[in-house]
Order: sequence, then C-alpha cells, then structure tokens
Amino acid sequence: DSVAEVNAYGIVTGKKLGQVKITATTETGNVDYVYVSVGFYNGVDVKYSSGPSDPNGPLGYGQLNWTLFKDYGIDFAIIRAGYALDNIPKSDPFFAYNIQGALDNQLNVMISFDGYATNTTQAKEEAEFLVRYLSENIPQHLDSIKLPIVYNLSTSSISNGNTLTNMALTFQSVLKAQGYDVIVEVRNNTFSAAQLKTLTESNIGLYIIKRPYVPDYQ
Repeated sequence: DSVAEVNAYGIVTGKKLGQVKITATTETGNVDYVYVSVGFYNGVDVKYSSGPSDPNGPLGYGQLNWTLFKDYGIDFAIIRAGYALDNIPKSDPFFAYNIQGALDNQLNVMISFDGYATNTTQAKEEAEFLVRYLSENIPQHLDSIKLPIVYNLSTSSISNGNTLTNMALTFQSVLKAQGYDVIVEVRNNTFSAAQLKTLTESNIGLYIIKRPYVPDYQ
C-alpha cells in the first residue's frame, strides 16, 4: 500500500519509489499477478554466462526464454555485443537470437560494447567494427534499437581520464554519424568532474551500473 494503490477497475497509481506484486483473484479462485515498478525501470544485463546452458554454445551461454523476462516485469534488456568467447563479438552465436527475442516480447534493447582501446585510433576502429557487426548481424532490427549504445570504458586498461574522454568522443563521432546515441560506462574515481562535464556537454550520457541481485528464472 505504501508503494502503489489499485482501484476497483484495476488502475494502478504509484505513490513512491519501489516495486510491487499485484495479485488479482476471481470469485472462482483463478489467480493472476503482475509486477509494477514505480519511479524506475527494471533492466536485465545479459552476459555470456546468462541463461540455461547450451552444449553447443561457448562458455555455457544459452538461448534465453524471453517470455520469462517479459512476464517477470523487465522493461529493457542490456545485450552485449562484445562480451563473448575471448571478448570477440563474432564468437557470440546468440546475439541476434537474443535481440530478436527481446524485441518480440516488446522489451527495449540497449546494446553494450566492451571497449579495450587504449587510444583514439583504436576507439575509432572499435566503433567502426561495431557498426559493421550490427549491420551484418541484425540488419532487420536496426530501426528498433531506440536506446543509446553503451561504450564500456571500464574494461579498458587506461586509467587516464583525459585519454578516456577523448576515446569516448571519438567513439561517439562514428556512432553518431550512423544515427546512434552513445552513453559511456565508467569506473569509480576514473573521471574528474570536469571530464564528466565535457562528456555530458557533448551529449554523451553517463552509465553507472549497479546490480542489486541476480534473479532466478528457473
């Protein structure tokens, strides 16, 4: 009751930040439920170790049952284009499958790319590779990717904030030319306030991730 209230017509009114499970029971005893998030969106981060194991897949990476995510109340999926065997995107046999599954279940998709560049030249090469990778693997879904692409700079061995900032700007310039927005995933204490301001003034969003728990979909 403190998070949301439901009237006799099933209309939900949020009251404060939180998530609730709303259950409806008919006079004949049939029961159904729905999860409602108030004040935030629920996302799932799909990594190479996610989902049921597939004996033919690398590292036990499985084909996820996307209907479960929808039923659980997930609003969007972070699907990694660069988080597979040896961190080579082309080694991920289920990238296109998971993109398709998420979109088929009306989930927004946020593509994340792990960057290992150490300078702006390599950042440009990574951006160009990602553009080709998306065009080759999910050409039919490019118009459905509405959320920004995440450039994960926390995977880079570089800790100099100025260098990382310039790498992010270089990556953004390539992706922007293709119509994509970019946000960067950052580590704590890597960027100064001035460098963060440079990124935001250049229309690059900041992505600080917190994973509160790992849901059990079994």
